[in-house]
Amino acid sequence: ICRLLLLYIDRTAKSNDGFAKVFKTLRLLPSGGLIHDDANIRVHPYGGLARRVIGITYPDIAKGGQFGLEKYFDELLRGTDGVLMEKYVAGRIHKVPVKEATNGADIYTTLDLRLQDMAERILKTGVATTQSDWGTLILMESATGEIKALANIARLNDRTFVQGENKAASSVEPGSTFKTTALMVALDQGKVRMTDTINVGNGQWVYADARKPITDWNDNTGGFGRISVMNVLEGSSNVGMSKIITEAFENTPKDFTDGLIKTGIMENIDIEIPGMGTTNFHTPK
Repeated sequence: ICRLLLLYIDRTAKSNDGFAKVFKTLRLLPSGGLIHDDANIRVHPYGGLARRVIGITYPDIAKGGQFGLEKYFDELLRGTDGVLMEKYVAGRIHKVPVKEATNGADIYTTLDLRLQDMAERILKTGVATTQSDWGTLILMESATGEIKALANIARLNDRTFVQGENKAASSVEPGSTFKTTALMVALDQGKVRMTDTINVGNGQWVYADARKPITDWNDNTGGFGRISVMNVLEGSSNVGMSKIITEAFENTPKDFTDGLIKTGIMENIDIEIPGMGTTNFHTPK
């Protein structure tokens, strides 16, 4: 009667101490051999830095990227599998390559590790201070358009913070960033000059028969009063920008939407991150 002894060794021996324990265990075994399985894992040398942007793979690496650049460039990163044929020759098993494997491509990002680290720390502080649900910070080099840092922080119910969904790629309202584009259209069509003045009053304005007023952030302290178009943009005045665009395009709204389309802001873009939202834009009939 032959008894086969099987001993399973911890597969996570990653340090010198771990390997020492493995070899110590092997010395205690009776005569025989060691059968091993290869496992591929993705290593993140900088820990969680830019984790949401770079992405991760599924535990079963054959499934490829789970999110981030890992998912977007999955086909390029995974390469192609090879084929081995096992031959039993002279009492031994020999593995003969039939088809060589091909390594996946290398992906180089424009992220700056120092700036990325700063962005994540600053954004986390900002989300915590303002008690926001989430925040996004994008740092772009204006001369080249390269993204140097891209951070996304979300606050969970237990008040802990994680790198959340990439809101920069999601479909969300542009908010006050749209003021700049709107003003560009008005300036381009000669509807207004930067030196013109607008009376924003106490920071509250009701358009037509609207149920709720348009308000400025300082309406509880009396508003801006009369200010220049430049100050409207600098102070991010909702009332001021609404009055500018209403006065300029109330009777010709298509001129405004055509101007917006001309800027290219309404075009869908691809920033090489999965989950990119699409533009939802309504034009006058």
